[in-house]
Amino acid sequence: MSRSIKSMDTDLGRAAALEQAKQDDACGKREAGLASSAPETEPARQYALSRIERALDRMARGEYGYCIACGDEVSLETLETDPATALCHRCEG
Repeated sequence: MSRSIKSMDTDLGRAAALEQAKQDDACGKREAGLASSAPETEPARQYALSRIERALDRMARGEYGYCIACGDEVSLETLETDPATALCHRCEG
């Protein structure tokens, strides 16, 4: 019984992390559009810092480089382009 509860906790945690990553990505894309034509704003800096902090947390837990939604590896090309990414191409879509 505890194994199924643990599994549900893991699934719920991944679902919450996926939703947060999608929201962060949408927010970041909006801010990136603004930042490209103006000096970097405080919200854009806070967004970038929070993404980096979450990536460092994933590194500390040994989860960096793996998609937070499905658990598959994130491609090296994707990580080189965006080291703070939390999603693979399939889940990002």
